[in-house]
Amino acid sequence: MHMDLLIVLCAVACILYFAGIFVYAGPGSTFAWFWLFVGLLLLAWFLYRRGVKHKIIHFLFPLWIKVSILTTLILGAAVFVLAEILICSSMLSRPSPGLDYIVVLGAQVKGEQVSNSLKKRLDTALEYLLENEETVAVVSGGQGPGEDITEAEAMRRYLMEHGIEKTRIIKEAFSTNTQENLNFSKAYILLNWSGKAEEEGVMPKVGIVTNNFHVYRAVAVAEKLNFDNVEGIPAPSDNFLLANQMVREFFALVKEKIVGNI
Repeated sequence: MHMDLLIVLCAVACILYFAGIFVYAGPGSTFAWFWLFVGLLLLAWFLYRRGVKHKIIHFLFPLWIKVSILTTLILGAAVFVLAEILICSSMLSRPSPGLDYIVVLGAQVKGEQVSNSLKKRLDTALEYLLENEETVAVVSGGQGPGEDITEAEAMRRYLMEHGIEKTRIIKEAFSTNTQENLNFSKAYILLNWSGKAEEEGVMPKVGIVTNNFHVYRAVAVAEKLNFDNVEGIPAPSDNFLLANQMVREFFALVKEKIVGNI
């Protein structure tokens, strides 16, 4: 009985969270449907258990299927917990002073206005740039659906409106994902650095500005691209959406590992 109650409570919590995301962030919110799917899956499991108990359902899964499912769930949970520990550890990192460049990763732009998520990244970048006057910012992001200008252009405008000189901003406006953000930004950085380096072979120190849940993956992708002296600069994220973003980030990490980006 206690197990059935726990299943129902978890199912209801997932479905309510899905509804909350839908209302709070809109129907286009990435990954929100995952919570509805899990909630319905849990309800189906509850109904199956009740049906078997009351002899309404007579089909029983063979033992080998039960053992296979349980083993997969345990291994999956272990991998998930390990990944989330790594993600959380990067969320707490603090940037070193005096970085040569910071790369601000793009996020959704609504028309020509930065979204709340992107604003948090830009405010974090702005704070760092004001405290470190020699640091150059690379704003990185192309143009996606519903965006009237590139994410890079929206970020450039925001930083300039808040007092950052145009000469301290490099615009990378072609990328469409994290791997491209960093790969294309690296090319701009090396081109700019070649005229500034005091000693041949000395590589620039680079910070990556992104929302805190995304820092671990961004730095891992950068290291795979052979960035030297790279570190994360975590920006805040939306507290209500954080659970959704943390779970989504796990699957994004798995995908990046499969395709060889980390």
